[in-house]
Amino acid sequence: MADDYLTGATYLMQAGAFRSCISTLIDEMDKTPDGMPANFACLPAYFLASHDMELLLKAALLKRGTPLQQLKVPDVRHNLENLAELLSGHVNIRAPRTTKS
Repeated sequence: MADDYLTGATYLMQAGAFRSCISTLIDEMDKTPDGMPANFACLPAYFLASHDMELLLKAALLKRGTPLQQLKVPDVRHNLENLAELLSGHVNIRAPRTTKS
């Protein structure tokens, strides 16, 4: 279990490094006048963003006690939808309450 927490912390650290790289790529890529990517140079940033999300989901699952081996199952390993579904069993996310004026 302690190794799983260490792995989760490592995933968080790596996710931070990926986000830094994503920011650099986005800042440096050619953009259209409305700020959208002008060419396929955005693909590496999208790949890194996907991997960043995977690391964050896995870190959250490990923190909540999901065994590392469960995250290595082929149907779960790199599947963001399945990782998010696993996490949804551990957290209760509600829409924010609106106040009437």
